[in-house]
Amino acid sequence: ELARWSVASSRNERHFAITHHGRLDALSVLRVRHGPRAWEVAHLFARQGVNEAVEDLLERAVAYVASQRGERLFLRVAHRSPIQQIAETAGFRVVVAEEVYTLAHPMAGDLHTLRMDVRPPLPADRYGIFRLYNAAYAPDARAAIGLTLDQWHDSLEGGSGVREYVWEHQGSIRGWVRLDQRGSSVAVDALIHPDEGKQAAAFVSYVAQLAWGHRSPTWIVPAQQATLVEALESRGWQHSRAYVVLARNGDRSRLSSIV
Repeated sequence: ELARWSVASSRNERHFAITHHGRLDALSVLRVRHGPRAWEVAHLFARQGVNEAVEDLLERAVAYVASQRGERLFLRVAHRSPIQQIAETAGFRVVVAEEVYTLAHPMAGDLHTLRMDVRPPLPADRYGIFRLYNAAYAPDARAAIGLTLDQWHDSLEGGSGVREYVWEHQGSIRGWVRLDQRGSSVAVDALIHPDEGKQAAAFVSYVAQLAWGHRSPTWIVPAQQATLVEALESRGWQHSRAYVVLARNGDRSRLSSIV
């Protein structure tokens, strides 16, 4: 796995390593998210028992992001894993918890589900999706991800071959879905407005019609989207694992530590 990341960094990617007596202790790969204000730890490798090295690596990553005028560095780890504790010691704070659900067979839409006004997003929908995000996330999470439209936009996760859709109802964006399809697998991210809980089951069913040609579906649900969790469980989805997304603001006081 490490050999895959031994190539030179690209403009939007940076690699950091910690060594001790010629032995590699930890390696991180940083990547710009949707815009320059937000970066993420895309990959993190470490030997067992090198907690201090990992903490040092994260500190250097934060300093580098600050040197690039970045405002936030994100890290996704398994919930209650050792790396979560190390990251929190390094000043990262949990932004949102995510529940991962899987299905043992392809998603199937309900032919009797009422048609919903779901379509690919337009540039003019950007503010509407931002309003949906503000309604769906708690204030402390919004403060960590981005309070302004530009901060939020930069913090969005990227990816090639990703399809996005919005659900518009009565003139406003009430739902959003992102499909990351790779081969026969598909990963779903979605948000539904808290006031549209009664439509969650229909929304889940309609998403199944969009995610064609797959055998192995996964749905990542932010913990605050309880109506989506209920809709998924009612359709046979099984809880698989849990993650947390942590974030730390760029710290310009640590710029001298960059190597």
